[in-house]
Amino acid sequence: MHLLVTLETSEEIYTLDVTPSMTLADLRAVIEADTTVQTDHQVLFYKAAILEGDERELGTFGMEEYDMILLRVQAPAPIQTSPVQNEVSAEQNAIMNDVEKVRLQMLGDQALCDLVRQTYPDLAAAVNDPPRFRQLLTQIEESRLHSEEIKRQELVRRPPFARSRSLVLTIVETTK
Repeated sequence: MHLLVTLETSEEIYTLDVTPSMTLADLRAVIEADTTVQTDHQVLFYKAAILEGDERELGTFGMEEYDMILLRVQAPAPIQTSPVQNEVSAEQNAIMNDVEKVRLQMLGDQALCDLVRQTYPDLAAAVNDPPRFRQLLTQIEESRLHSEEIKRQELVRRPPFARSRSLVLTIVETTK
């Protein structure tokens, strides 16, 4: 069976060779192959009604030889995300890119790789395994951030005079 598909915004007509047993999802895929309109951007009309139910066979719509299908191109509804999710996603992508840059730099610089090996032998050993390298570098960074947070909390908990006294003691010790 042949169906004629026309885009709502143009006069171009596509003749598609289909079978009544093909599903609507199959038809969408054929349309995408012929028109390059992605399946999730397609709204299909047959006899002025929107075609729905991607699992339905074309024969169940009552289509006949050389019937006309109207194709409306529509952008899919955007996924609703909060600004915080977008910032986190962008930050995660930046971190992933930075990790890969570090790994590639180590691959291209043997001296750097040797230097890292002295302090983080597991990380240096994983330089040829991107997922493992990312995991180890992330763990190292999380550990560093955790240590910094503990130090910051300890400073905040100390009374102001104790912080001043330790600073004075440090100065006195260094001048002896």
